[in-house]
Amino acid sequence: MIKRIAFFLVLNALFSAAYASVGDYDLRRLPASLGNEFTNANGHVRQFMPTTINNQGLMAGTRMTWIPDGNGGVSAIQGQASYIYDLESRSYVADFIVNMAITYIGDSSYIAKRLHPAGTRWQTYRCPISGLVEDMSRGVWENPSCTLLDNDYLDQQIPQSDWAGAFLLFNVVRAGGDQVYGSNPEGSTVVMDFPDDFYNGNSGEYTYYRHDGVSVHSSEAPQSWNNLADNPVSIMHFGHESGSDVVYTAQDANSSSSPAKVLRYQMPDNLTDPVVSQTVIDWIDPSTGEYVNVAAINESGDVLTERGICSLSDGCNSKNNIDFTGSAGAIGPFLMFDDEVLAARYCSNGAGSDCLSDFILYDVGSEQSSFLSDLVFDKFSEVLDYDTPVFTLPVFATVIDSDLDGRMIFSRNGKYLVFLVRDVGGSINRYVMKKN
Repeated sequence: MIKRIAFFLVLNALFSAAYASVGDYDLRRLPASLGNEFTNANGHVRQFMPTTINNQGLMAGTRMTWIPDGNGGVSAIQGQASYIYDLESRSYVADFIVNMAITYIGDSSYIAKRLHPAGTRWQTYRCPISGLVEDMSRGVWENPSCTLLDNDYLDQQIPQSDWAGAFLLFNVVRAGGDQVYGSNPEGSTVVMDFPDDFYNGNSGEYTYYRHDGVSVHSSEAPQSWNNLADNPVSIMHFGHESGSDVVYTAQDANSSSSPAKVLRYQMPDNLTDPVVSQTVIDWIDPSTGEYVNVAAINESGDVLTERGICSLSDGCNSKNNIDFTGSAGAIGPFLMFDDEVLAARYCSNGAGSDCLSDFILYDVGSEQSSFLSDLVFDKFSEVLDYDTPVFTLPVFATVIDSDLDGRMIFSRNGKYLVFLVRDVGGSINRYVMKKN
């Protein structure tokens, strides 16, 4: 086994608590039915792809079947389905949920997407997990308790093949974003409405659907709501606290002149202007003399910056410094972290490199790092290959890069981490790391 380039992290703060570590996670394989790609006897591409995990260990995913057009694109979606699997009991809650692509699973409900068979409507549903019913005669699951949230009409002049390709790709992207900012555990969600002038790149609008059925469209929302999407503000976390939906955003620092800020938007019952509070991230990187930017925020109120971790609970005054020198490529937009363990995509070529060399897990307390490839080799004697994409997505419209490399999804509480990556034999391998 070839060891990866060392991940040099230096933690300067002192800790008195007993921290969890990578060793507290149990590494297991997952069944092929949870993550796979193959071509069936009809020449159709079948993809089973995990998309989301809730804090109780329920993992949802999609089971999509599409017909290639022979030129790298897709002529039609042949089948839309999903599954829900319990990582604790190692059994399915529902193994084939028809006509749904689940992008997010919360505590009691899930958000699902559906491309209408006519190719003219892109639909979003909120479904209670308890509403799933098995049709024993057909061997499938249905959910008659789903609520149609959004029935977005699509311009019929656009080829259905492009909408099929967009549906496959955008819902993968959406699922990644839903881990932190697309939906929250209570089942509230933000739905982007596609403009009819899709090809010219006209920006769409959005509708916020609260879990209790109340909704507001961006054209009707207060300006403070629309500011959430304005640059240089980035949505970092969409949660639920003390009975209210809460959105956290981060505003970048301005070099050495002004620090970064975290804004907390608490949505009021009447959906008027949210209650806004602010935390200044007064943190200067001693190596550059400039203020650090925020990389991520988790549901515990921890803030990951370019220099380390702090907490919103004390105004980010207690700073746990981490030196990412030479390894900044490990910090990405979709990663799991708390004040104990950080898990991220890693590129040995450094920050900004368009590659994935491995997944890395770092113990904040012990200052030790582990690569997924080493953990897998030590336990299973399997050699991973990050140079080969895991999934292939169809090209459509102006999209060129249709490969999906190694995939990591996680629960918001950090208890469950799931990885998909190919091995040197070309097989898709699936692993779960569950905190004991």
